[in-house]
Amino acid sequence: MDPLTIAAAAIDGDGTRLRRLVRQVVDEHGLVRAWTEHVRPAGRILGQRDRLDLPGAAPQHFLDQAVLEACRAVALRSRPAGVDADPDANGRAPAAAEQGVEPGTPDPQGTVAQALIVAGPERLVRAHVIAAELTRRGVITRVGQPGGEAPDEIRHFLATARPCVLALVGQVPGAKEIVDDAGARSDLEVYLLGRDAADVWAPHVHRVATVSAAVDEIAAACGTE
Repeated sequence: MDPLTIAAAAIDGDGTRLRRLVRQVVDEHGLVRAWTEHVRPAGRILGQRDRLDLPGAAPQHFLDQAVLEACRAVALRSRPAGVDADPDANGRAPAAAEQGVEPGTPDPQGTVAQALIVAGPERLVRAHVIAAELTRRGVITRVGQPGGEAPDEIRHFLATARPCVLALVGQVPGAKEIVDDAGARSDLEVYLLGRDAADVWAPHVHRVATVSAAVDEIAAACGTE
């Protein structure tokens, strides 16, 4: 299936067909390859067109929604047996939290590791693609997006859930502060993902350009290659 077909379905506003097309490429090629070779090129096609749409018609939004639904489907199919779909307030999977399992270590319910993917405003869908693929590989993952200059919820998550990996995708508000806080932990690996990621340099900080490389490196850091 070519990206033009996906873009055309988004322009037509045919949500059912668009979701079917996205699911098809994910099933055939896997989530990361589907994103890289089909969805992103379709998004570029949408970005190059004259944007004169009827009220309520938002092709890029339709495409993003279809991808998010595919990500959720992948994550739900892949979550470890006995682990509920939604983490608790501290970002820990309920089955692990109830049994007192330390984040980032194996537990009887199948919790292999824990990662937090923080997205910039323009990179939220990409962050969900990375998170869903990590979930498929056995890494319990959450996606965050700072709501302001002081990302208190992100800091709270880092302090309480203590994930193994923190990844910042794109231009994240307050990135330097977040990385500085993370730098106090020697057991936390930090990844800056994308060519537009923040220009922050510190120990335990790694820069990765592509979604595929990000997934591979984070999974390796979490011990689930």
